[in-house]
Order: sequence, then C-alpha cells, then structure tokens
Amino acid sequence: MDDRTAIVTGAASGIGRATAVQLAERGATVVATDIDADGVRETADELADAGAETASYELNVADGDRFDEVVDDVTEQFGGVDVLVNNAGVLRLSRFEETAEADFDLQLEVNLKGVWNGCQAVVPEMMRSGGGSIVNTASVDGITGSPFHAPYGAAKAAVINLTRTLAVELGGDGIRVNAVCPGFVATPPVEHHIESQDDPEEKRAAMASENALGRLSDPAEIAECIVFLASERASFVTGEDFVVDAGYRHAHETHFRP
Repeated sequence: MDDRTAIVTGAASGIGRATAVQLAERGATVVATDIDADGVRETADELADAGAETASYELNVADGDRFDEVVDDVTEQFGGVDVLVNNAGVLRLSRFEETAEADFDLQLEVNLKGVWNGCQAVVPEMMRSGGGSIVNTASVDGITGSPFHAPYGAAKAAVINLTRTLAVELGGDGIRVNAVCPGFVATPPVEHHIESQDDPEEKRAAMASENALGRLSDPAEIAECIVFLASERASFVTGEDFVVDAGYRHAHETHFRP
C-alpha cells in the first residue's frame, strides 16, 4: 500500500480503527474520518505515533456536501484518493411494527446514503487518476435477514447490490468495488449490547455459539479482509461481497434482541 492514500470512514473505533491501523502498517497514507471528532483524532494520533502519514476529519457520512469537501481537501493535500473504505454505520434494534420513522431514516441515511455519498465524492477523482479501490462494509444481515434489524438489514442489502452495480459500471475506469459482510464482531456497540444484558457472559456465549468457530470476531480480523480487497493483491476481484462470519449465516437463532 506504499504511495497510496486511503480514506476510512467510521475510523474512531471498531472495524474502522482496525482498518486504519492495518492500512498504515502496510504503508498507506491514512485519512481517518468519523462523526466522533475526538475519537477519530485519537486514531490519527495513534497512527502518527507509529510513524504513518495521516490526517483526520470530523465527518457525518450522510452529509454529501461535507464528504465532497473532505475529498477535495485530501486530494489537494495528498495528491488524490486511491482507496475508500465506506465503513461508518449505525444500528437501532426494534420490532418492525415499533420502529420509529426517525430510526428508519437514520439507518438508511448513514448505512446506505453514506456509502452512496462516499462513492459519489471519490469516483470522479479516481477516474481522473486512472483507478482505485472502494470497499464497503455491509453485513451478513444484508444476506440472511435478522429479526429486529429491518432498516439495518434493508440498508445493508442495498449496499451489497450497489457494490455489484458500481463494480460493473466502473470497472472500465479501473475502479474495483467490493463489500465485506461481517457477522458478530466485538465492536464497542456489540460489547455495549452484551454488557446491557442481565447475564453478559451468558449472552456472549450464546452469541458466540451461533457460528462454527464458537467466538465473536475481533475487529482486526474483518480489517484483514478489507485491506486485502483494497490492495493490489485483489487486483482481479470486483463486485464481490465477502462474508466474514465464521459460518453464522448457515445456522443461527436470534440472540441480538432489543
């Protein structure tokens, strides 16, 4: 990833931070963005302390104009954008009939429109520079469907289809577009959900038992797949949705309840 500039959204914590770290370790200039200004600054400081070239921006991915501003600034500062990791996301759990319109709108605005905004912002620059790689964080929920995840799953399913469509449309411009579909990952929101239960350890064990490996993923394991897809090691891979769920989608019950 030497001499490549990568923008990572949702980089303040979890999969986004792990991805930023691994991209930097492989030589990329990493632009970390997040709606959490303090958290994303901490990520950038961590990368800088390790010797990486980096920058951070406060960014709500649902704001397309702000996304354009960030990409313009990054292009001016670093000469272009070679990689975009659309990772920022939000989940609100509820029964379908009890889902508030505001929660529906929020999850589509961030999880789907945020990906759309990111692609719209970087694709013209990638076309001018001769190509690039886009990796979208979708979810196994976008493939299987899960109770209490209706807006989230719908948005993630749309991200998978958008990924396929853009891969076909942009391939001739040298732009590869892929998605990663994680299962249960030990991100801060998931850990918060587990700790909010009456018996957190029982809840953790129950969730872990639903995949073949019997544990939750570390964010770094998902980041490994993202970084592979972003790199030239995946130079002949586009339009794919890589499932990283330890077999969860093949047989599971519902433990992730509101």
